[in-house]
Amino acid sequence: MSSADTYWFLFRGGELLVPTESQADPIPRNADGFGLPIVQWLELEPLDGVACCAVATAADAEPPSGYRFIPLRAFAATVTPEWFDLAGRASQLLEWDRTHRFCGRCGTATERVATERA
Repeated sequence: MSSADTYWFLFRGGELLVPTESQADPIPRNADGFGLPIVQWLELEPLDGVACCAVATAADAEPPSGYRFIPLRAFAATVTPEWFDLAGRASQLLEWDRTHRFCGRCGTATERVATERA
């Protein structure tokens, strides 16, 4: 995915990367990961015509200058329900993808399906 116009819901464990100072967007835009190690990446539905991705970084990743990691619940207190809903969905999808790499019945590795979350 190109970062030309993308919101980056970037997580370190249960914490979300947000700007330290108030900005027009509460989520980094066009961040391209800030050079942080990306351990997981998923495409999300667009928000107001802007592409969105859910990204997980390493547990020991340090935030870039001008940003900090905060708990998702703390994020909820600072944004509109629309922003929080998408951040919550991003977190849930990353967790599901991380914990469902194999079929619970037969143990076969799961594969992504391009047309749906399955």
